[in-house]
Amino acid sequence: MVKTSNTEDNKGENKDLNVSDNNKKKKDSKSKEAKSVSKKNTSKKSANNQSEDKKKDSSKKTTTTNKSTTKPTANTQATKAEKLEELQQSESKGINMEHSEDNKDNLEVKETDKVEELKSESQADKTQADNTQEEKKPVEKGNPTPFDFTDPSIENNVPKYLSDTYSWAYVDDKAIKFWDTPFKVNFILWGNAKRLTQALYDKLETRKPQKMLQVTSVYGNVMPDTAKRLHKETTLDVIDIVTGQLKSAKRKLDPIMGDRVSYYLADSSDLPFEDEKYDQVYVFMLLHEQPIEVRNKTLNEAFRVLKPGGDLIVVDYHKPFLLHPLLPIMWVIYKTLEPFAMNLWGMEIPDILGLDAPIYSAKKETYFGSLFQRWVITKSEDGKAHWHSKNPLPKSDK
Repeated sequence: MVKTSNTEDNKGENKDLNVSDNNKKKKDSKSKEAKSVSKKNTSKKSANNQSEDKKKDSSKKTTTTNKSTTKPTANTQATKAEKLEELQQSESKGINMEHSEDNKDNLEVKETDKVEELKSESQADKTQADNTQEEKKPVEKGNPTPFDFTDPSIENNVPKYLSDTYSWAYVDDKAIKFWDTPFKVNFILWGNAKRLTQALYDKLETRKPQKMLQVTSVYGNVMPDTAKRLHKETTLDVIDIVTGQLKSAKRKLDPIMGDRVSYYLADSSDLPFEDEKYDQVYVFMLLHEQPIEVRNKTLNEAFRVLKPGGDLIVVDYHKPFLLHPLLPIMWVIYKTLEPFAMNLWGMEIPDILGLDAPIYSAKKETYFGSLFQRWVITKSEDGKAHWHSKNPLPKSDK
């Protein structure tokens, strides 16, 4: 009886101890669970400090976790230990994943901001381009307005290559006044001013009325000497991109031609006239002053406004003979003062018009030891190419 009693007492004590141990284990388990939840909440708070946009979502997750932890169901109690172990094992991994997700979110935010910034820049560039296009509207072909010499608000729209390279010679009003004398022009042309002027008007039609176009103003007596030989009913249009040059042309031509001459502030590479308007077009000592791209457009534009059967007359520099006494001097002049002229040495003027240009004939003559050249290019009436270019176009100025 004593043993039985002791045994029952022991059993009771053991049962109490077991219950106590179980309660202790449960407390420890809950404590561990609380610690893990606390750690998790701490890690989430740390991660949330890096991304303010995730605070609300993270707090919701934390609240949900606390609810599920503090109110476990019967099924979750059975697997609590396993889940606690999984939580402990994945705790560090979870933190890293949360950091990774936050970093990903941060990167997405930054990338979104960058895209928005690029869109803004693109929109700004587009707006600027639209404004530029509005400022530089295409020239309306066929309906140009003559230059109004009485309007002081009209300003030059000089291309950059011209202002950078030739402001000392053609753009500034003082430069125009200084250089626009027969003596200086003859000096620059090595005494060949009259010869080259003669070469020009020898090929102009003077026996019947013509519609003529002079591409840019010319210094010296070239314009008045040519105008005097034209038919009394011939009309002449003069274009230039510098207002001072148009004023100079008007001063020379009005006393000879009166109302038969008109002046237009226009770019030679983008003429405002309709196709096939003129019987003859002439370009005197201009092409050597233009870069290849502008030169090509100038010659093609001059050919475009020329009537079928009409003549395009070009006078300009040419490659001199190898033993020409002025060759070394001209080489220095080209390198220092005429940077686009050297390229004319390696090409023929009609080559600029291309292989399929409707050229009926093209004839060249050279002057003064081949230092100067004159081309007469006749446009075919049937629109077919009867004269074929033999040399390719140069790609760039050297």
